[in-house]
Amino acid sequence: MDPVSQAVLGGAVGYIVAGKKAPRKAIIAGMTLAILPDLDIFISYENDLDSMTYHRSWTHSWIVHTLLAPLFAWVIWYFDKTLSYSRWLAIVWLAWMTHAGLDALTVFGTQLFWPFMPPPASINSIFIIDPLFTLPLLAGCGLLVWNSSSLRNHHIMIAAIIFSHLYLVWGLAVQGHVDHRVQQSLQANGISSQKIMITPTPLNSILWRVLVMDQTHYYEGFYSLLDGKQQIHFERFDRGMAAQEFLSDLDSYQRMRWFNDGFYRLAMVENDILATDLRMGSEPYYFFTFKLAELSDGEVIPVQPEQIRTPQPRVESVRWAWQRIWQSDLQPISVESPH
Repeated sequence: MDPVSQAVLGGAVGYIVAGKKAPRKAIIAGMTLAILPDLDIFISYENDLDSMTYHRSWTHSWIVHTLLAPLFAWVIWYFDKTLSYSRWLAIVWLAWMTHAGLDALTVFGTQLFWPFMPPPASINSIFIIDPLFTLPLLAGCGLLVWNSSSLRNHHIMIAAIIFSHLYLVWGLAVQGHVDHRVQQSLQANGISSQKIMITPTPLNSILWRVLVMDQTHYYEGFYSLLDGKQQIHFERFDRGMAAQEFLSDLDSYQRMRWFNDGFYRLAMVENDILATDLRMGSEPYYFFTFKLAELSDGEVIPVQPEQIRTPQPRVESVRWAWQRIWQSDLQPISVESPH
């Protein structure tokens, strides 16, 4: 998730472990430790695809966290014995583990078991920025850092921790409900599927985007909790798999397929062969499209993967999602926009 969410979750971890003994110090330490895994964004990689697929890898590995936490905790304890070594160890380990676990609930993909290489964990039950999760924890951490002696502030922090974690459970429960509606709608529409992805739309957990894949096409639909028992309407799109024959031997193509677990499409634009990650964004606007190869006189020429950056109407997308929560008959952006 976003750095603020990760920081305040780390602060909550610090408070849970050592809040009564040293609340301000525990919260600040937890917040600082919790943002360390995301410093991998400053690592320079060879190409754009590597920058995407190596993010949330070793710095987010539960295996690495478990191995490094005792050393980090000992260094902290050596310089600051306000807390015992065991408490510092608990803060370090839990701040890192919960960081990676929270990221795994989002859509991007988190390599929890690096250096082993199963597809990155991507549960998709919370959007990468969700104010209902973050703001209560931000308020609780802020109040206690400002005044750690106030009993009221301690009560607010406890309430914030309970609410935010119940909100995570809510997301998983709602996702399960939406999955039930998806299965009914697919059956009613005669759509067969190989893979299904259900993820919340920006900044909320009421409206959910549904992505359904088969071998040659993909289907996009939206379901609001206010839609009741209405069937989900799906728009159908070509995956462009005819271009796969040109890419099957490319390491970059195989790595992208692994990273997004098959949720992608291909396209040939003039002589460029492009691959788009369909998980982040919605029709017709996606965040991650990469040029993987060029076609010249029938010959495939691999290139350094380069991200093709396109304008993202983020304000319009959020506005559309807010309107779609209440209006089940609202046309999707893909129908209104040329693509």
